[in-house]
Amino acid sequence: MKGQIKVLGASKSFKSLIGYDGYGSLLSINEKTCLLQLGEEKITYEIYKTVYAENHVECEGWSTDKNSNFGKIALKFTSI
Repeated sequence: MKGQIKVLGASKSFKSLIGYDGYGSLLSINEKTCLLQLGEEKITYEIYKTVYAENHVECEGWSTDKNSNFGKIALKFTSI
């Protein structure tokens, strides 16, 4: 699923992503795990909380990247 992603919050490991607002995607790997792509950044994202609104979805999840950073990311996803 591709769309507009805004990072609403993140733990210390991913604080550089706070404020990201741009094109990205969420692609399912298995039942709860996705590949989150923000620009060129690829992150494994395990969603533990989802809120469905009229025109977007907000998610919170555990994240890890290729550098073994681990933490939480909260995001808003709007389909294009």
